[in-house]
Amino acid sequence: MIMGRISHNKIFSSTAIILGIAFLTIIFVYFIFFVYPSYRSFYQTRQAIAEQTEKLEQLKILDPVSARARALEQVQFKPGLPLPGRVQIHQKEFSKISRKISNTAMGNHMTMAGSDFDINSLKNQSQSLSMVIELKGKLIYFRQFLIEIIGFEFFDSIESLTISADKDQMKNFSLTLNIRIKKNPS
Repeated sequence: MIMGRISHNKIFSSTAIILGIAFLTIIFVYFIFFVYPSYRSFYQTRQAIAEQTEKLEQLKILDPVSARARALEQVQFKPGLPLPGRVQIHQKEFSKISRKISNTAMGNHMTMAGSDFDINSLKNQSQSLSMVIELKGKLIYFRQFLIEIIGFEFFDSIESLTISADKDQMKNFSLTLNIRIKKNPS
């Protein structure tokens, strides 16, 4: 009987140890697969909330700028510069072009050294005539001269522009203008 009790206690204690180890293993596995990922997910969520809160604070600062940009987006934009309507000039009026450009140069404190039409541009079927203009003056006046030239109704484009320095802060300017022309005067 005593032997039966000892073996029964021994079996009971070894069973208790095995059950205890199994219980601890189950708790450990539960912790590893369920609690730890939840904690990690919770931590990542808190971190994401902090980042989003920071972004919202930055957006609150940028909101007036963004609202202004959205308002500007709604404004209708009309492409094109506020320049006069462009017209084509007749060949009979070519002599007036040099005089008009010379008067514009004098009005802007510049001296017109020369002006020549490119004859080759008249030979082809182009809708524009090239004209080389040579000027002397100060750079500040040349800017205003260009603005006035661009305002001419027959002006098409500037093909080339060369600036060279002279003494006494005077500059030599050479520019090639394209002028709209009518091939067949009517």
